[in-house]
Amino acid sequence: MSPWRHRWRMLVGIDLRSLALLRISLAAILIYDLLARFGDLEAHYSDRGVLPRAELLQWKGDELVFSLHLLSGSVWLQGALFVIALFAAGCLLVGWHSRTMTVLSWVLLASVQARNPLILHGGDQLLRVMLFWAMFVPWGRLASLDGRRLGGRVMATALSPDAPYVVSVATLALKLQLCGMYWTTAALKWHPIWLEDGSAIAMALRLDQLVTPLGRSLTAYPDLLTWATHGTMVLEILGPALAFCPWLTAPLQLFTVVLFVGFHLLGLAPALYLGIFPFVCAACWSLFLPSAFWDRWCPGGLHRLGRAWQRGLEVLARALRLRRRPGRWRTPHGRTARWADGLLQVGLAFLVIYVALWNLRTVDFERYRHLLPEKANGVADVLQLGQLWNLFAPFPATEDGWFVFVGTLVDGDEVEVRSGGEVSFDKPQNVSRSFGNERWKKYLMNLDDRQNGLHRRFYGRYLCEEWNGRHRGGERLASIQMFVVRERTLPSGVEEAPRQGRLWQQVCVLDEVPSS
Repeated sequence: MSPWRHRWRMLVGIDLRSLALLRISLAAILIYDLLARFGDLEAHYSDRGVLPRAELLQWKGDELVFSLHLLSGSVWLQGALFVIALFAAGCLLVGWHSRTMTVLSWVLLASVQARNPLILHGGDQLLRVMLFWAMFVPWGRLASLDGRRLGGRVMATALSPDAPYVVSVATLALKLQLCGMYWTTAALKWHPIWLEDGSAIAMALRLDQLVTPLGRSLTAYPDLLTWATHGTMVLEILGPALAFCPWLTAPLQLFTVVLFVGFHLLGLAPALYLGIFPFVCAACWSLFLPSAFWDRWCPGGLHRLGRAWQRGLEVLARALRLRRRPGRWRTPHGRTARWADGLLQVGLAFLVIYVALWNLRTVDFERYRHLLPEKANGVADVLQLGQLWNLFAPFPATEDGWFVFVGTLVDGDEVEVRSGGEVSFDKPQNVSRSFGNERWKKYLMNLDDRQNGLHRRFYGRYLCEEWNGRHRGGERLASIQMFVVRERTLPSGVEEAPRQGRLWQQVCVLDEVPSS
């Protein structure tokens, strides 16, 4: 193979071992995400929860996409769909019928995300769109039961030097989707706070709803945070470009992977509560691991981890009575198959251009709307490719706060409904943790948005039903008042005095509201 052809394959294609690592990583994150959601099955996905199907249909109307989770509002159906999704993700993890399980995982993930948009964040977007593109790559060829069934090695590394890479429109799409996220968010951050005074990260670390104790301690080093702000912009703009450099390709790709994995796992994750977002990002950068990395640092697979994974898959294969079969990984053959594959590649190329135009339009809608008219939004709606990467853009919020839910009981006593304790408007020691898990935090933060004011009534009704279902007599809730205590931080870092405001009042027991 000529050096230029090999370089082209490195830029456009993906090493089979890197694809296997991506599959395992995203499947593990998907399993974690499903298990974390499972605890709020009734609250977030059933008709007895915070967003009944009728209210969702009225809210979204024609914008609502198809969702299997809308077939019924019962808890048992939601639970059944979650179990199926867990099964598909588990099969994807071990590489059993990988392509089928990828399709099933993507369908169910898109479905559950459409069921309750109020609890979604950037990590959900990235996981969904990466799973979409992954349906069209053979990421189940290595480190999988599929590879074993075809007589191959579970952790095969004896790849032909001429063909360690899979090269297709889909492999390029996976890479461009990941890099496009950083370029788009950098364009949306084109603001003096990021580019000139460098105070953006310091502002982000003053958001009590997101910051961790470690992140809060970093605000004592303003010069360091200024450098970090400028470094983040440089990384988001130039980092992805380095991964596509045609010179010194393998070293620069490995360098870029180390930079971004460190940025997400050693920078963002310890400082801010961002859910699965930094972990999905770190996992996706395995796409750019070059063959030189695997040949140099993992010549025998993944050493101890690889051997342990192989032994585990062998035990699982024997338990499932899977037998090795002679033959190779099936590839399209014959004129009809070649035509079908060609049409697929053309369709994927169209979608790559479509997503690029979509992201460009989000940067400046009025300026670029003619490149992708709103009439074309149906493609993104059907394929769930809609995305918005406004990650702390154009600058982090300057105001956040905490919630207090004052419940008045039938006997006249007051109680904080969510905690069940005494009513207090004092600032919690850890504001972020006071919201509950990441899904509840995102939901409550969205309730504070005026555009979502209608949903406050649904949440109030849910709290009433939850409390009164567990209490009797005078301990039942007569009414709830939702308060938010807002705290604004000035660019200088000075925090203004907290301001208390009432968002909503909900009557729970109409004929037994105590007189004030």
